[in-house]
Amino acid sequence: WRVVDGGDLTLRVEYGNDLDVSSHGSGFPTSDAGTTPAAHAASEYVGDAWNLNNFPTVEGSLLRHISSDISGVSAPWVYVGMLFSSFCWHNEDNYLYSINYMHHGAPKTWYGVPGSDALHFEEVFMKEVPDLFRRDPKLLFKICTMVSPATLTAQGVRVNRTLQHPGEFIVTYPQ
Repeated sequence: WRVVDGGDLTLRVEYGNDLDVSSHGSGFPTSDAGTTPAAHAASEYVGDAWNLNNFPTVEGSLLRHISSDISGVSAPWVYVGMLFSSFCWHNEDNYLYSINYMHHGAPKTWYGVPGSDALHFEEVFMKEVPDLFRRDPKLLFKICTMVSPATLTAQGVRVNRTLQHPGEFIVTYPQ
C-alpha cells in the first residue's frame, strides 16, 4: 500500500481481466473438453453445481431466467494476475453478488467493507478523492480508484481482509 499512499513509485503490472470464457476457457471442465487424460480426470466436475460454467443453469438459480448470455453474469469471466495485480474498490454491477474461484498461484488478498459501513465508506472515499467524485459521481462503479485500507480504518470504516488460496471460492455480497 506504500505505492498507493505515496505515489512515489512507478510499477508495471500485467493483468488480464474480463476475459471471455468462450475464447479463453474458464479453467473449469466442459462437456466438449475432448478425450485427453486431463479431460477424463476432470469429467466428474463437468456437471458439478460449483463449476462456474454451470451456475446459470443450476436448479434454483435466478440466472436461469435470463434468456441471453450476459458476459460476466450468465457466463463467467477469467482474470489473470501477477504480483501487485489489483482490483480497485467498487460495487458490483447492478449490486449483484459475485463468486470467484482461484485455480492456481500464490494466495490473493481480498479487502471488503461490510454493507453496514457502505455509506461511511463512500463518505470517506469522497473526502479522499473529492475532485474525482465531482467529475464522476458514479466513480465506485468504474473500478478505477484505490484508497489504502489503513486510510479507511483510520477514519472509522471497518475493513475486512482475507486470503484466498488455490481451490477456494470467495463470495461477495451486495450492499
